[in-house]
Amino acid sequence: MKLIKSFSAYTLAGVYGAAASFFVLPILSHYLSTADYGILSIFNSYVLIIMPLIGLVASGIISVEFFKIQDKKEFASFFTSVQLIPIIPFVFFLVISFLFGGYLSRLLEIPTEFSNYLFLIPLIAILTIYIESYLAYLVVKKSAYHYLVVNIVKSSVEIGLTLLFVVYFDMGWFGRILSWLIASLLFTFVASIYFYKEDLFSLKVTKKYVMAGVWFGLPLILHTLGKFVINQSDRIFIAKMVNVDEVGVYNIAYQLASILLIFVSAFSNLYVPYLYERLADFNKKTEKEILQISYLYTVILIAGTVIITFGSRFLFGWFIDVKFIGAIPYIFWISFSYFLWGMYALFSAYIYYFNKNKYLAYLSFINVITNIAFNYIFIKQFGALGAAYATCLSYFITLVMIIFFATRLVSISWFNVGFVFNGFFKVKDGK
Repeated sequence: MKLIKSFSAYTLAGVYGAAASFFVLPILSHYLSTADYGILSIFNSYVLIIMPLIGLVASGIISVEFFKIQDKKEFASFFTSVQLIPIIPFVFFLVISFLFGGYLSRLLEIPTEFSNYLFLIPLIAILTIYIESYLAYLVVKKSAYHYLVVNIVKSSVEIGLTLLFVVYFDMGWFGRILSWLIASLLFTFVASIYFYKEDLFSLKVTKKYVMAGVWFGLPLILHTLGKFVINQSDRIFIAKMVNVDEVGVYNIAYQLASILLIFVSAFSNLYVPYLYERLADFNKKTEKEILQISYLYTVILIAGTVIITFGSRFLFGWFIDVKFIGAIPYIFWISFSYFLWGMYALFSAYIYYFNKNKYLAYLSFINVITNIAFNYIFIKQFGALGAAYATCLSYFITLVMIIFFATRLVSISWFNVGFVFNGFFKVKDGK
């Protein structure tokens, strides 16, 4: 029952965030041109791509060590040491944005009149890193309802500011960025207060813990960067090889398909501690429990993909401005890509548990190279639709490789359906 309640809280957090985004989607589609939507999408892509380069993915070790370091003062020292890691990379990118703003704005397809605001890319990135550390800490503490409240309030603030800046003040795409910045500043402050109250800040910063975070994150930088390249490089290629307007249309399809990620994200928050607890005491009973939740997840993921593919096309004309109707051909390919990513999330948890992060580095290197090549070849051949083909093919390759690596680490009867569901639907009398 506790597991279901936690899943419900994580799901509701994702649903609310998506619902808020959907509430603002038709408004933005009326107040922003396709070019504005394209610029907004590109800006968002650069923030996501730069995040692993600033954070070095080091904060992920906090979730691992939370269960290992029992002494509170020692964990506070560890926590503080890891939180300092993003500062130097952040300063580096900040200086670059100030020194080469004009050149970078032209290179990144961002209007030159906004070149003085390129520093917002690394600033929003580092704030997002700290907010994600806050949310990740709530997950490992199993504070599902705290997690829910934070997500609801943050989404509400961000959407409210977006409407104020874009609709009332008519600030265009920059109004959306400004709302993102203010909400990020506010909730980084909230996270800092929470960490202080939890006694997670310490004056004892040790090189050992800083380097532990760096060495944990280094193999994952390429993996995380590879994930963002697959997710975001298609927009950049479309902007360069087609036009910025088409990026805006393409991104509408992404927003519709991303409904599937609500379920994937909620499931991951539930699944990771659930899986790790059972792998720590692995036997026939826990193997069956792992398989049952994995099968159920897969079925729901397939159903979600079908519903989004066929249902979202009815939203154009009355919910989303008709000028974005060109997004319909992209929806199936992007939805299927997210299905593949959801399956990837199922198997990648095994890699983290057995601390085989080097596999992710190998996988990411291959995917970065192939995804860039696929985008160039397919967009040249099929136009912007080629970017959707490239993303789908890249996710498929990623899934095949992660399944190969994960199944080498632990022996699980993935295809023994009789074993998986034996007794699954039985109810014990009197209980």
